[in-house]
Amino acid sequence: MKRYEYKAYGLNIISEMELPELMKQPEPSTNYDVQITYGELPTSVQEGREMNGIRCYEEGLSWFYASSIATYCMIQGKEIRIKEDIGAKPERVRAFLLGRALGMLMFQLGTIVMHGAVVDIDGKGIIITGKSGMGKSSLLNALVKAGHPFLTDDVVAISKGENHYRVEPAYAIRKLCYDTMERFGYNIEDVNVRDQRKDKCTLLEVNRFKEIASPLTAMYEIVAEDVEEVSIRKLKGMDKMDAFLRNGYWMHSVYKNIGLPREILKQMIQIVKSIEVYTITRPQNQFTVEDQMQGMYRTLEDVQQEMIS
Repeated sequence: MKRYEYKAYGLNIISEMELPELMKQPEPSTNYDVQITYGELPTSVQEGREMNGIRCYEEGLSWFYASSIATYCMIQGKEIRIKEDIGAKPERVRAFLLGRALGMLMFQLGTIVMHGAVVDIDGKGIIITGKSGMGKSSLLNALVKAGHPFLTDDVVAISKGENHYRVEPAYAIRKLCYDTMERFGYNIEDVNVRDQRKDKCTLLEVNRFKEIASPLTAMYEIVAEDVEEVSIRKLKGMDKMDAFLRNGYWMHSVYKNIGLPREILKQMIQIVKSIEVYTITRPQNQFTVEDQMQGMYRTLEDVQQEMIS
């Protein structure tokens, strides 16, 4: 069977499934971190599916079922095994693989994984996070159109560099709701659309994607409230940690079952201490990405001044 070699989230990946969204390895290698395979699922997973189970998180073996698409099994942080449903659309199989499945596998590796997007502003890796529907992708789109490259628009992988934590590049796909595309003047016939769904589509944007990691500098959590204008508040102490934990990628579901390992908690504390964390409060039912973006610029100027002094 032909195999394909890729790079994503700082991982070297060898796959039986072709993944056009990912960066290809420049040269063939026998040294890889993760393999993606088709095959029979472990007995415990088969039994879980026979009982109409949809997910199970255990140390070293986790799985989930995406209805009418596939069952994904993550094994020891080294393998993702997939069993597709009959008639599953390839782009939907890949979407769950590149998002949730790889996110859960990175948990097994001890990687800190967040839900959100990352943009590079003047060499600084900035996480944009918040609950679904808060406008993460809209703010990311405004920043990308302003000339700032993005590293991910779904799963954020944080790794330890020599002198700092960094955010790893994922793949050159962004998600946009159709109303956001209309506001920004996109013509859907003119963009490279990979996956059209009911409320949003995914865009391939290689030229606006950064292929190397950025030092993690700040995180912005977006919330929508009954206010008249955008405001940005710098968080301190446990408020920073709470914001970080709130936006962990499937963190509560996974760690409710297996517990929060001490080493993971230690890493989280170190990351939170090393970065600035802000809350962006925006008005409900108003399109305010320009105000949000300008507020980010002002706070990042303050960060730069503090680093200089």
